[in-house]
Amino acid sequence: MSGRYARSHDNYGGFSERLLDYIVILLIIGGIVYGVHYYFSVYLRSPSVVVQNFINAMNSADAATQYSMLYPTATLKAHYPDLQSYKKNPISYGLVDIITSTNITSVINKGNWAKVTAVSAVRKPHQKIWQASTTSVSDIFILRKDDNNNWRIVLERCYLPISQLARTNLWH
Repeated sequence: MSGRYARSHDNYGGFSERLLDYIVILLIIGGIVYGVHYYFSVYLRSPSVVVQNFINAMNSADAATQYSMLYPTATLKAHYPDLQSYKKNPISYGLVDIITSTNITSVINKGNWAKVTAVSAVRKPHQKIWQASTTSVSDIFILRKDDNNNWRIVLERCYLPISQLARTNLWH
């Protein structure tokens, strides 16, 4: 009696059902490959990620990373011909642990140039790291693509009020 109600798996559809299964599997694999490609080729090289990485380098006093992300203009080379001279710039060391969070509010991309506005929450003067009171600072970063098609920050064209906080030395 149970044999009468049991399904036979010998008759799993025909060629068209198997073909449809293979097409669906290929579409899923293609979507995953495209997503991985987009993440590594486009997103990680976008202006907003470059600015976020630069701000993280400022917050951790990583002058080497900051310097490597700058576009090598004549003005930059005149003021900071090498990493050692850049380390004297207050933003290379003077913002350690004062930035609590950063939000990229706008990205305007025009060919080889980009304008990124970032709003950072920074600790108020004379506060310890564990104190939660912050104020907002809005910075405008100008970026340009270099010869290798990587986004670099054009430091002399940026509007960085946060750099004034480093110069005033209020946190130390």
